[in-house]
Parts: sequence; structure tokens; C-alpha cells
Amino acid sequence: MIVTGYPAPRERQSTPPQPSPLYLESTQQGERHSGAVQSPASPGNLGHVQAFNPDGSGKGVLIESLLIQTTVDMRVTLYRGQTALPNFAGVWRSLGDLRIPGVVELRHEQSAGTAGDVLATLAVRAFDSIVPIPIGVWLIPGHAIWAQATVVNVLFGATFQGRERPRRVF
Repeated sequence: MIVTGYPAPRERQSTPPQPSPLYLESTQQGERHSGAVQSPASPGNLGHVQAFNPDGSGKGVLIESLLIQTTVDMRVTLYRGQTALPNFAGVWRSLGDLRIPGVVELRHEQSAGTAGDVLATLAVRAFDSIVPIPIGVWLIPGHAIWAQATVVNVLFGATFQGRERPRRVF
């Protein structure tokens, strides 16, 4: 037996992080959603990807985070506005049951410019950059948030995550 004066090392107990009860409850109630959209590479054009809460949805949407997917390091500009991009790619889905569609439309386009209010400009790394949105971005019906690449002719995409609730709650 070796005596060193130090206590014997304890075994580390590794427990995975657990989601909060509120997160679990809102997921089970069908409030939490996620959806991905890509804008294909197009010579001379910038990729744009969007989460759009359509008029008449009756829901308020809180975008809580997005995952940017790009093939090169670049700056990405986030916009907010009332214009739906022209190409419909689908809707986001409930994280509680992927068979349940949400109201948010996922859209994209390739063009040389954009119109909207700039929320932020971010530096992102190639092949996935998670962009948490600490206070969230609220989208009432008829409003959108979108990301625009700043390098032409690259594959560009985003996964939007957030919650939707009846409009009267907000």
C-alpha cells in the first residue's frame, strides 16, 4: 500500500446533459420545430435561404438557432423582412413527431442581391457553423428571416430551429 497524503482519485461519472423539463414539455406539445433548406450553386449569384411565416398562419414563430452549411469559409448576412423568396422547398417539421408539418415555409433563391433589414453579418466556417440566437427572432405572420451567402457560386444552406404557437400567446 502506497500512502501519499492525497485522497484516492474518484471515478468520474459521465452523464450526458439532460434537456430541461420545459424543453421536453414544449417538444411533446408539438411547439418545437426544425427544417433545412439549401440553395444550389449558381455562377455569378449568391445563395439565399429563408424561413417564412406565411400570412394567415395564425401562429407566432420564434427562431432560436440556425445551422449554416456552406462549402467555403465566408461571411453570411442575416436579414429580416416581409418578402417570401420565390422557390418553395417545403415546411419545417415538429421535433416531437416528424410527421407533423409546421407553418414555416422553407424557401431559397440564387440572385445577385436582396432586400430586407440586416440583422447581423457573421463569419462562418465551411461545413457547419451553429449560430445560436440568444434572444431569438420573432416572426409574426407575413415575416421572414433569411441568410445570404457572400461568395458566389457555392452550395449554401441552413437548418432553422425554433417554436411556433398560436398568435394570441405572443
